[in-house]
Amino acid sequence: RDTDRSRGLGDVYKRQEVSIVKWNDKNPVFDIRAWRVSDRDGLQYPLRGITFSKEEFIKLREILNSIDVNCIDEYM
Repeated sequence: RDTDRSRGLGDVYKRQEVSIVKWNDKNPVFDIRAWRVSDRDGLQYPLRGITFSKEEFIKLREILNSIDVNCIDEYM
């Protein structure tokens, strides 16, 4: 990965990863991204993802913590 620094925080599902990434002289961001392993060379390539500043990630965490995950059953 072409970053100054990257620290994996955990895998969400299979090849979906949450990381802290710092690019060049910019502030670090939280990055949620899927990765594809190439059949040809075995290397990992990034797929679509989303990045959050610290403030955005705090707000996302507040929203996620307020959700009753069992409410999804209402849509089944």
